[in-house]
Amino acid sequence: MKLSKYLNIGVAICISSFFLFISSSESYWIPFWKFFNIPNQIPPFSDLDSINRALLSLKQGFNPYLENPNDITGGKYIYPKIWLYIFDFLNLQNNLNLKIFCFLIITLYFFLILDLISKYNNKLFYIIGIVFIFSKINLLIIERFNIDIIIFVLSWLIIIYSKFYIKLFLYILSFSLKIYPLFSILIFLENKKKFFLTLTISLILLVIFSEDIIMIKSNMIPYAMMIAYGFETLARGIYHYSIHMNFIINDENYIIFKNIVILSGFLYSLLIFSINFKLGRKKIYSQLSFEENLFLLGGGIYVGTYLVATNIDFRLIFLFFTIPLLIQNNKNIFVYIYIIFYLICINSLFFEVGSRYTISYAIKSFIIHGMKFYIYSFIIYYIGKLLNKIVEIKFR
Repeated sequence: MKLSKYLNIGVAICISSFFLFISSSESYWIPFWKFFNIPNQIPPFSDLDSINRALLSLKQGFNPYLENPNDITGGKYIYPKIWLYIFDFLNLQNNLNLKIFCFLIITLYFFLILDLISKYNNKLFYIIGIVFIFSKINLLIIERFNIDIIIFVLSWLIIIYSKFYIKLFLYILSFSLKIYPLFSILIFLENKKKFFLTLTISLILLVIFSEDIIMIKSNMIPYAMMIAYGFETLARGIYHYSIHMNFIINDENYIIFKNIVILSGFLYSLLIFSINFKLGRKKIYSQLSFEENLFLLGGGIYVGTYLVATNIDFRLIFLFFTIPLLIQNNKNIFVYIYIIFYLICINSLFFEVGSRYTISYAIKSFIIHGMKFYIYSFIIYYIGKLLNKIVEIKFR
């Protein structure tokens, strides 16, 4: 076991060193990503660069949520403000500090992936892991250095630490960094007192960050592509086709239509959840397994973000946490369908080509989003099954 961990650390260091090396020159960076057909940006790790540029705007007296003149694309700031303070404190505007930061995070990220894969002596999981590492979305997330990588690492640490207050600290940190880890709160449901403490803190943080959340939401682009997911994404896609084809949905009624889609999605979710979750007295288990908690964490993030926002596929990396539980039930045909659909969806960038108003693109979009909706439905069904084991709602 120790030898395996050392090997994983060594491989992760090599991978991280390689990415740092090719980021040192455009002549290395651009051809590498073109070889894998990944849209690349300059400078390397552009998402980190955008935070540094927003920090510069802040220091110049601008509110980067409203005015961000130093951003290369002219875009406004779209992350919680805490990142600006972290970058300032760590002095990540210094190139050497930034490279050290990237090296450490990428090393941790790949070590955790390799460590999870090697934890199970399962050929299917090895195959899934290899496809995941070389998937379009994983390569894109590295090219951008999207900060979901950091949330992925923090999420893993939340699971492996057993002491509640360490888990709570890591949860609060991840929540403060990206908000959506709120949906990983399901992993605290085993203990009602700890869950309600965590929920109370989460609600307080939502109030504290409410202004940032409103600004971030207003600055986010409502994606309507194959490499995005969520009920709002579906509504937005239908809206664009309706405008193009001069159908019913237009600028005047889009908000109503979007809210109907989200509300319908919420009611559908309750229906699927209720299939496995039973009310009243029942046998309650003291705790869930490691794999079950991993599933709740990764699945909870996907389901929560699917319900409330339009999301680029970066967050599909959290669905990797759902796989260990499912490979234990790999005789189930629905599990195989889930895995196949997941491996296709994390490579949906491959299909994101051609005009968006052609029949072929519409068919591809319908298939890809249908797969993501299947994954969403499957996870809700399974979450109902897991929560039914640890949550009892009694009526007097």
